[in-house]
Amino acid sequence: MKPSRVGGGLCVWLTGAVILGAPGCTRKAQPDSTAPAAPGDVPKRWSALRLPADGLTNVLARTDAHGYYADYAGSDAAGLWSKVTAALNAAGYKAACSVLDGNVRGFAKGGDKLAAKVDSLGGTLVLSIFDEQGSQGLLHGVCFGKYTLGPPKVIKPSDMHQ
Repeated sequence: MKPSRVGGGLCVWLTGAVILGAPGCTRKAQPDSTAPAAPGDVPKRWSALRLPADGLTNVLARTDAHGYYADYAGSDAAGLWSKVTAALNAAGYKAACSVLDGNVRGFAKGGDKLAAKVDSLGGTLVLSIFDEQGSQGLLHGVCFGKYTLGPPKVIKPSDMHQ
């Protein structure tokens, strides 16, 4: 959709029945955590791991120095785990922990500790690899012993007001 310049430096965009107007003629996209990252936007920390590319459909824009987030086609989570584990082992990371029935796994290389998980959502596998400062730092902390999981506890509404 191209903007149309009207008088006084105002640009308008026609979007169906809505007219959007703004000074100047540039329109910046809103950040979208599910948008793909540009190829040069993947930090070297993650590209150096040589993570599996087969089946990769999208590296999410929220990938940063503390977390790698990517979508893979298919539903074979065990197969993706195998490839990710092999890539991390080849990069010098060794298995260090596993929690939540193996759904979150930790890998360590000296003092560098990474946690990983694979979620399956309607034919898409979502791979997340992150350090303690990543978006899922609590899972990282549970895996590496910073936090412990206890038995479920029922909280009554009357307990909330104390």
